Order: sequence, then C-alpha cells, then structure tokens
Amino acid sequence: MAISLVFIVCAITLYVSISDRIINNAIQSMEELAVHDEQSITMNLENRWNNIVSAETILRERNVKSLDTLQTELKAYADSLECLSISLMTGDGEAHNSDGTVTNEKQLLKSLSDFDEKYIVRWNEDENREAGSTESPSDVMILGLKITPIMVEGKSFQYLYLRSSVEAMQYELAIDCYDGQGLSSIIDYNGNFVIKRNNDEGVKYKDNFFVEFLGGVITSGPALNEIQKKIRDVNDTEEFSITFTNMYGEKKIITFANMEVLKAYFVIAVDRSVFEKQSVHLMQITAALIIVMLIGIVSITLLLLRSHSQNKLIDEEFEYSKKNG
Repeated sequence: MAISLVFIVCAITLYVSISDRIINNAIQSMEELAVHDEQSITMNLENRWNNIVSAETILRERNVKSLDTLQTELKAYADSLECLSISLMTGDGEAHNSDGTVTNEKQLLKSLSDFDEKYIVRWNEDENREAGSTESPSDVMILGLKITPIMVEGKSFQYLYLRSSVEAMQYELAIDCYDGQGLSSIIDYNGNFVIKRNNDEGVKYKDNFFVEFLGGVITSGPALNEIQKKIRDVNDTEEFSITFTNMYGEKKIITFANMEVLKAYFVIAVDRSVFEKQSVHLMQITAALIIVMLIGIVSITLLLLRSHSQNKLIDEEFEYSKKNG
C-alpha cells in the first residue's frame, strides 16, 4: 500500500513537472514562431509596397498631364496587381480610382494621419457611402504610401494606395500553425483587427481583440492594462506571452509580436489543450517506461530471492548430510 502511494505521488509530481516544462517550452517556441511569421508577413507586405513604388515611378516617368489619362494608367496597373483598385488621393481627400470613379475619402485621410510613409488599414466603406445606399457592407484592406506630390491638372496627389478584399489579404497572409490548431491575427495598437485569421474567431472577438478578455482571467503574464500599455508603447518591441482562460472556460496561450512597420501587433493564440495532450502522451510513455522498469526490478528481485532461497536450502542440506554422514 505504501509503495503504491509513493508511486502515485511520484507520478503526479512527474506529470506536473513535465506539463510545466512543456508549457514553458511551448511559450518559447510560440514566441520564436511569432517573430518568424511576423517577418514573413512583413516581407510579403514589403513586396506589395514595392509594387506601389513601381506604380509611382511609372506615373512620374510618363508625366501624365490629364485626369483621364491618369485613370487609364491606374486601371492598367490595377489589372497587373490583381487588386480591387488602385487610387491616387489628394491632400484634401479627393481620390481618383482605377475603376473610373472619383470619391471623397476625407474619413480615410484622417485615419492615415497616424502613419508615416507606409500604411495598411482595414476600412469599412460604409462610412463613405451616401445615406440610403443599397450596397452590401464591405470591408477592404487599404495598403499604400505617402508620396512626393504628383501634379495633374492643378491637383496635388499625395497618397497612392491599393484596395484588396479582406478575404484575399487574409488568405495571402494566413499563417497556419500547430496543424491548424493555432490562430493568427494582426491587431492595431488599440486592439482593433487589421486582419482576422479566421471568420469564426472574428465573430467571437467582434471587431476588437480585447473583447475576448471580458469575463476571462489571465493566469500568467502581464495584466490586461499592462498588455494594452505595452501594445501602445511604440518603443516596446519585445515579444511576450500570456496564458489565459476565457469566459467559456477555454484555456489559451497567446503570444504578441510587434510589427513596427505596420504600427500593429502579430498575435498567435493556441488552445492550451494542444500542449496538454502532449503532456498526457509523454506521461503515458513515461508511465509505461516506469512500469517496465518496475516489472524488471521486481522480476530481478524475485529471481535474487529465489536464488538466495535455493542457495540457503542447498547449504542446509549440505550441513545436514555432513552431520549425518
């Protein structure tokens, strides 16, 4: 009974030790993965910005003189980039688009004021539609550059950007991790989604990542207000992780990596059960090895006892025969 109790205590201690080590290793590997994926996404976006730089170079080289010619050039370039449209916008928010339209984008202009040269924003076009519009709601990704002004017919164009569907951008920038069991997203410094990795996850989180923290508990790592402070601090570029249990009882490990070029954060969230399954599997292997070792020890012990008994019996028979011989 005592041996069984000792074995159970040792097994529990071993399980906790193995589980903690696996979780700690998981956090470290997630942080490394987040940095790697952040760099991969940044490289992808840099390629898109380079395409926009090329478009700017072509427009300057062709020395476009009329707005009609400008839109023709924009349409040709938009077709080559496979985006929804490409636009030039003036400093007062007048956008000339490759689809032939001219739109008022003062709200978008206000959103871009927080960025330096490069920018990417998730934009709900309902904000720019006229009242009574029957068009369905549409979110798009706006990615572009602030440029040295291009003058056409007295208008000073200072922004060059392309519009892509959110779905296309999500697919292009999707990072599957842990065999699809991990979810990755990009959030801005206020926690608003720039890119949601998964539609179901987006429904749960609504439009802001931190909605998930309502009713939940951070079990390790910075508190929520400290997380928000770190994310808003442009000088804090170090990745960090937390373990978290949401209001549904789901335990997660969440890693944050700064994307300086976007003024955003790359986030990976993985259910803790993914790693706990590894703990159980490793514990099962360990337990099996311990049982095999115990069986071996018991077998050897029994063999030694049997051998000792046989030797003792032989000695007793020898002594008996010696006395009666």
